[in-house]
Order: sequence, then structure tokens, then C-alpha cells
Amino acid sequence: MLRNAIESVLLTTENTSIKINDLTPGAKYTFRVFAVTADHVTEGRASQISLYTKPDVIRNLTVFEITTSSVFLTWDEPFGNRSFFKLNWTDQKLDLIGNAIETTNTSYHITGLTAGVSHTFCITAVAADQSTEGNTFCISQYIKSDGIRNLRVSEITTSSVFLTWGESAGNIYFFKLQWADDKTSGNLTTTYTFSNITGLTAGVNYTFCIIAVAADESTEGETFCISHYTKPEIVRNLSVTEITISSVSLTWDEPAGNRDFFRIQWTEKRTREAATNTSYHINDLTAGVNYTFCITAVAADKSTEGETFCISQYTSMYNYIKKCLVVKFIIVKFFKKFN
Repeated sequence: MLRNAIESVLLTTENTSIKINDLTPGAKYTFRVFAVTADHVTEGRASQISLYTKPDVIRNLTVFEITTSSVFLTWDEPFGNRSFFKLNWTDQKLDLIGNAIETTNTSYHITGLTAGVSHTFCITAVAADQSTEGNTFCISQYIKSDGIRNLRVSEITTSSVFLTWGESAGNIYFFKLQWADDKTSGNLTTTYTFSNITGLTAGVNYTFCIIAVAADESTEGETFCISHYTKPEIVRNLSVTEITISSVSLTWDEPAGNRDFFRIQWTEKRTREAATNTSYHINDLTAGVNYTFCITAVAADKSTEGETFCISQYTSMYNYIKKCLVVKFIIVKFFKKFN
């Protein structure tokens, strides 16, 4: 004969064992066994034992607010009773990270984790005897990879840039690269800490972003970005027109791609001028001098320059010689008058 002290349930059996069903998970039960004689009335001395049923498994364990060193766990209460929850976690090498943590709440913030590493988080409900445990529920999650360091742009051309960066602490599976201007975008992945991005438009400002990704290929670290202009293309068909003894007019065709303005330079005085049009008139030159005129397209950052295109041209001597002949004629005529 068995009796439940709380609900006073009475069962009888002729065997020396019995299975009792429909108990509440995580609850304490006291079981008493009585030997009864054939009159079904006379009872012997009771032998009793108190036990907790196992708590039920928790429900809906979720990981969120993932950083490079921590996660926030939440879960729902198990059915029935429990006293507290035991938490432990392992990394991808199955090494225990710290001792088990106990909490009475249905959430916990775990810190001190390694960036870019997969951790398995396990939650177990424990009964009030501090020892009877329910089934363990586990979930695995990668921690965000740490960010990169020292992102730089180098070797800039009219259609490409070369990016380099350094790795930070923690584990990184690969890097995701993204770039965009105001019209187009692109992306690629690499396991190296450098990449040559090609197929860009000349003279355009691009923003390049690097993201470290963990081995699950989805958990991403902080995004680091840098912006830079590609070099403008070289101008085309530079020509010198309207040559005089002290000036020339320059004309040229627009370079392919984008530019903000043109920088104009010529020899002798080495004067620098800026123009937004594809023509320019230069004054105050010396007659009969060979000048080299150079045109450079400049991007909107005012500093990124394309390749320079140059052309050489003498200024005119015609008017200068004509004036010299007139002066000579006047002088000769003057001497003849007084001789």
C-alpha cells in the first residue's frame, strides 16, 4: 500500500514494486508503504521515503544581444515546479568556460566569451533538494567576430583600389567586403587581410566596408568603413589654338568617368590655374618661347589627381618681328635724314 502525503492518494499492489504516474515535475512527494494482512484492515509499521520528481525541461531557449564577448539568454519556465536553473557553457573545443552558474531568473547575461568562437549554452532546471535535475536543454551560438584594425586604401588607380587591414583578437573565418558609390555597389569575400577591388569608375567617391564573419558564415562583427576617390582619367585631345605673342588658348575633351575640375600648369613661371570647363586662355606669355602646357583632372576631394597630359607650343614671333622691323625702318630713315 502506498500513500502520497500531500494528496493522500491510496494505491494497492500485491507486488514489491509499483510505478506511479501523473506526478507533478519538480515536486516533493513522500511515499509510505504499509504491509496489510488478509483482512485488508490490519496494517504493519509504515516505511517511508521522500523524493523530488525531476523538473521538466525548459522551453524556448533563445540567444540574443550577441557581442564580441557576451550573449544574453532567455527561456520559458518548465511545466511544474523548480527551485533554480543551472547554466554552463562550452566553447568549440568542448572546454568548460568557468563553473556552472545558478540563477532563479529565466534570463542571464553571460560575459567573458571569446570573439568569433562557437559556444554551446546549456540550461538545467533543478528541484528544491538542490540535486534532482531535469533534462538539459542546449543551444549553440557563435559570438561576433572582433572588428578589424587599420583599414587603409593604397595603390589607387582610375578603376581600382588596394585595401589592407589588420586582424583583431578572436577567431575570424573570413572577411566580407562591400563597396558602393551613389549609383552602384559590389561585394566579395576573402580570407586574406588585403584585397584589390577592380571595375570601379574613374573619379568617383567609394565607401569601402570590411566585416569579420564567424565560422557559421552568418554571425558578423562590427563594420569598419573608409571612403576614397578613384583617380580621374586622363584628358583627351589636348590642343593649342589662337596662338599670339603673349597668349594661347587650350582646348581638350572630357576624360571618361567623373572629375571636379582641371588643374593647368605651364613652364617658365610654372603658374597653376584651375578650370571647370574644357578650355582655357592663358595670357602674359613671352613671345617666341616654347611652353609646355599640362592638364590634370582632379576629383571632388580636391586632392586625388589623374594622370597629367602635356603638350608643347611656341608663342608667336610674327608681331614681335614686325614691330622690330618698323623700329629699324624708323631708325634708318632718321639717320638718312641727318646725313
